[in-house]
Amino acid sequence: RQSMEHTITRLLAESASPEEVIPEIIQIICETLGWVCGALWTLDRQTGALQRSAVWSATTPFVDDFYRTSKQYIQKPTKDGLIGQTLGAAAPIWNPDVSHDTRFLRASVARECGLRAALAFPIQAGGEIFGVMEFFNQQAQQADHEILQSAHFIGRHIGQFLQRKQAEDALRESEAHFRALVDQASDSFYMHDVEGNFIDVNQHGCD
Repeated sequence: RQSMEHTITRLLAESASPEEVIPEIIQIICETLGWVCGALWTLDRQTGALQRSAVWSATTPFVDDFYRTSKQYIQKPTKDGLIGQTLGAAAPIWNPDVSHDTRFLRASVARECGLRAALAFPIQAGGEIFGVMEFFNQQAQQADHEILQSAHFIGRHIGQFLQRKQAEDALRESEAHFRALVDQASDSFYMHDVEGNFIDVNQHGCD
């Protein structure tokens, strides 16, 4: 598990985009723990809705059907469901057997696909929750406190990664907006280094 945490930390440090690294992280967690599938639900903080944005599942009969036949969008998670509990507690939640839990809205689908134990943990950083990761096992299993500790560590690191990427995206958008304003300006605009070499100039300056 320490090796898993180290690998995930390295992947986050080296990755350029969430779309690239999140499915790989889900696969690493599943294969390390011996679980069969997992997903990331991304939270829309304005509406409170969640959308399944990344999935990985083992090539096991019926497991692929779980995500293929269940909803990809949750408009408002129930407070006592797996994801709702995770958001409410802002901490990892373990369910020993979701297939017989009436609070779990996907219980019938999970039962048909042979899924039992479930783990969910928030993706968060600086008190802000970005989403929830969930994982399923084909065996019923009581809570493992070491796995819960790893889940807390991983959720925090992924949250920091997403927070950093959002800040980078916002900076790029701001720079693009500034560039558009400068290029449309009627005045000449240019920048030069301490030796007088031009390093930037707008279109009016070129003209």
